[in-house]
Amino acid sequence: MKHCKGFIITTLALASLALPFHAWTAKQGSPAEIKGSPHKVGVETYRSRWEAVEAFEEKDRPQSALKEAETILNLARRDRNAAQIVKAQIHRIKYLMQIGTHEHPAIIRLLEKEAGAAEFPERQILISLLAECYWNYFAANRYLFYKRTETTGMKEDDVATWSPGKLFDKTVALYLESLSPADKLKTVPIGTVFNLSAGDRDSR
Repeated sequence: MKHCKGFIITTLALASLALPFHAWTAKQGSPAEIKGSPHKVGVETYRSRWEAVEAFEEKDRPQSALKEAETILNLARRDRNAAQIVKAQIHRIKYLMQIGTHEHPAIIRLLEKEAGAAEFPERQILISLLAECYWNYFAANRYLFYKRTETTGMKEDDVATWSPGKLFDKTVALYLESLSPADKLKTVPIGTVFNLSAGDRDSR
């Protein structure tokens, strides 16, 4: 679990930066009041759910917090709410790591699956998170990787068998992938990211 500390810190940081629509939505009122909004679930529903997550976390009950985050994730998927999907995914990963039921390679496989099934723009954010996960795995196990050059018997689905070069290449490729399609990403209201980082309560 000690090797996962850096990843949890990164996850917490992304929770306050990776949700470019959430603060804007919260300030506008319920989705039903926003012209053209595709969302059916009101802001208050999400807010009350996140308050429950926060309460469980304050009581040091990560398993209960995980269950609530997964409920939010399922709700957001049906609602096609990109911000809430990403936020729930980030918290889900954090609690899985805290509980210790998933080690770092298992989290990587989970993120690979989730990013592959996601749509724009949550896919790009999850891919960026996945890149961070790969990099933090290398950083946590640096002393092992530097004992290697190129490995024999490397398995594509087992990051523990990879060489440092393959890990670097994978991380860079994922970061670049998270930045495309550039034209479409430019339509994301980036100003709301600063609202989140300035202290959006639901992202803490």
